[in-house]
Amino acid sequence: MAIPPYKAPSRTAYDIVIVGGAVIGSSTAYWLTQALGNGASILVVERDSSYEFSSTALSTSAIRQQYSNPINVKISQFGIEIIRGFQERMAPFYKDEPAPDLGFREHGYLYCCSP
Repeated sequence: MAIPPYKAPSRTAYDIVIVGGAVIGSSTAYWLTQALGNGASILVVERDSSYEFSSTALSTSAIRQQYSNPINVKISQFGIEIIRGFQERMAPFYKDEPAPDLGFREHGYLYCCSP
């Protein structure tokens, strides 16, 4: 897939500018829009407009759910549910095209231990 050509932002000023659009930057922008609605203008600046070569897309992506602290387990479970429902959650933002598929596949882990 070719990287889309640069397109200048639609405004000259924004209330919030997020540098880096991989998982953290995009998530921050999404949750800010959920919290603030149309009350704030948000710009995400990502050097790879296709996100194909963003930091997150290039990671080995493992999601751990085994922690000694229950809150860490809940945080991880919340993240997995967001990923599982990503396409449906993003559909309203993609009116005339399919929402992005993250390609998330759950395969699990195999731990090998000596007796």
